[in-house]
Amino acid sequence: MRKISILLLGVIIGVLISITTSVYGESLRSLVGQKIQGEMKVVLNGQQFDTAIVVNGKSYAPLRNTFESAGYSVSLSEKTVILTESTAGAVETSDVTDSVIDGGVTVDDSNSSLNPYRGYTLKQINELIDSDNDTIAYLEKLISEYPDVEGYKKSLEASKQSLALLLERKAELEAEAAAAAQE
Repeated sequence: MRKISILLLGVIIGVLISITTSVYGESLRSLVGQKIQGEMKVVLNGQQFDTAIVVNGKSYAPLRNTFESAGYSVSLSEKTVILTESTAGAVETSDVTDSVIDGGVTVDDSNSSLNPYRGYTLKQINELIDSDNDTIAYLEKLISEYPDVEGYKKSLEASKQSLALLLERKAELEAEAAAAAQE
């Protein structure tokens, strides 16, 4: 199953890289006002998780749901989609170990709550928090303009959940850093 996810990810990334900026811009303009011709099921690892729309014979799958299902964290910053490989579901069996990397403290504790951002440095967490805040603001703007688009609402909820986990992990890291500084 992991190989299928990696293959799907590779195909998607290859397609994205092969599109030039000018062609990308032209395709965006050509989609404005186009009629949605239908919907298609999107299936990953044998399970349907969303639907893609069909416009001019091409399917457009929801980026966030596709990559999150493949094990990536997705966030937006202005006009940039940021994909981060998630550590969710990873189980470690080692004892608690502290390490300082790039000025941030990271603690691996397999007995703690399962937070997908375990193992990230404080610097990485702060960058992701900034990105999620930008994403939330952008999605709220989209929802105010297009309140009937359910995908935006789902993405907003997912971004808020991601932000809550990031803030929780940031608080843990700051508490651990403060405790280490007192010793």
